[in-house]
Amino acid sequence: ALRIDPPQLPERPTKWWDAMADKSLIVGCYKHGYENYDQMRADPTLSFISSCPLPSQTQTNQTEQP
Repeated sequence: ALRIDPPQLPERPTKWWDAMADKSLIVGCYKHGYENYDQMRADPTLSFISSCPLPSQTQTNQTEQP
């Protein structure tokens, strides 16, 4: 097994980020490809669907308008 010691940060990137999110990001990159975040967030086998769900179409349209 590959042992990786992550650096110790004073704060988490966001309040909900934890070790499971780290694992899900690694698995998601392998499974869906680098930077395919929407696919990772929609994947029910990863931890993001409950903590960081995809925005609804209404929210997306509202943020795109000036």
